[in-house]
Amino acid sequence: NVLDNISDGYLIVSDTGRIVDYNNPFYATVGKDCGFHIGKSLDEISESEGGKLPPVQNLMETMRECAESGSVLAYEQNIVHDGTPYSYSVEITPIRMDDRQVGFVAMFKDVTRLKENMQKLRRNESMLMEREQLASLGQLIGGIAHNLKTPIMSISGCAASLARCLCLSLCCLGGFLTGSLCL
Repeated sequence: NVLDNISDGYLIVSDTGRIVDYNNPFYATVGKDCGFHIGKSLDEISESEGGKLPPVQNLMETMRECAESGSVLAYEQNIVHDGTPYSYSVEITPIRMDDRQVGFVAMFKDVTRLKENMQKLRRNESMLMEREQLASLGQLIGGIAHNLKTPIMSISGCAASLARCLCLSLCCLGGFLTGSLCL
């Protein structure tokens, strides 16, 4: 079957909730672990596990919403397969024939790598922003230091000149008082 060679999994369910068909990628990653078999109803699968299979519960709930709205609905489902967590984007499309809903097609697309890459991108973006902020802060501090240093150096230069003038004035004043000339 050609559809067994695509990377996405698909599941076809009748309007009564019975599994009509699925491909190998679906069965290998989701169906096998959850007990999906052609002809079995989603209610049977859910009840056999005591209603504790979130993938089945989410699928059933979204199919109900899809039937009510008559539109395509999508959600994200996390599934653990062979001890490894996977993220799937699940899109459910109602199947209509002669203005009557006869079932649903659920497409399961593995988005695990996409999510991991997005998280890496966010981390890198965050680090880059932090580096840019630190560089800007460094430039700001350098500018403030320069702006403070310039008046301080001017004041220091003036103070040195005033000290020399004061010394010279005191020297001359002392000479004036003693009667000697000051040059």
